[in-house]
Amino acid sequence: MGIPKNPADARTLADHAEAQWINRVRRQNEDEDAWRLIRPVADQQQQDAGDEMVILTDCAIQADCAIDIATEVKLLLKVAANPQEPEEHAQRIEDMWRWWMDEVELRQAAAAQGYLRHAVSWDGIVLGHYAGRLLLSADPGFPWDFTLIDPRTLFPDTYDGPPNCIVHQYEASLSELERYFGKRAVNKVKDTFGTTAESVPCTAFYSDTQMGILVGEEWLKPLVEHGYGFNPIVYLPVRGA
Repeated sequence: MGIPKNPADARTLADHAEAQWINRVRRQNEDEDAWRLIRPVADQQQQDAGDEMVILTDCAIQADCAIDIATEVKLLLKVAANPQEPEEHAQRIEDMWRWWMDEVELRQAAAAQGYLRHAVSWDGIVLGHYAGRLLLSADPGFPWDFTLIDPRTLFPDTYDGPPNCIVHQYEASLSELERYFGKRAVNKVKDTFGTTAESVPCTAFYSDTQMGILVGEEWLKPLVEHGYGFNPIVYLPVRGA
């Protein structure tokens, strides 16, 4: 089953995917609150009993230590050469991966988005997932567009087993949408949400073969065959987080 072409059917798919992961999102929000030392609110029964909620710093301190350790770990990239190929080919692949990682980190910092490894480590340890998106870009010097994604905004369409598609629910400003999709496409968005809207809700769909973006009840970016041969969304759970 692929991504529905009908916008209403696609919206139904997105709503169903988000609903089945509601407990995961609630847990991740609670874990972030614990890391931020936000005191939980007592329920009515606890309030009637005179109980007061407190929060300890233990989990936040342990999480910060783990994040610092994970941030400083040096990645070991090992590529095994095929028996029929010289080892220098494998070495070139390892060198390429190191260059790619360094370049992604530099571009992340240049865009004022912080230190990539720290952001990835925080997501993994506090939220329990790594998430990102890898697309091709028009930059001839670096034809990859890698973006970190808050894992709480990603919803596989299946609860168990490989997903047919992954839904990404996020907010985008009108200026951002115009920069990516042009004025003509954004004019339709303005007709729905108004010209003064600070941001509009967007729903992106990604599968092994297709991707598209729904805004409101219309396709802002109609479904297209991306030709990657894999789902451009990276979504990995972290054991023990």
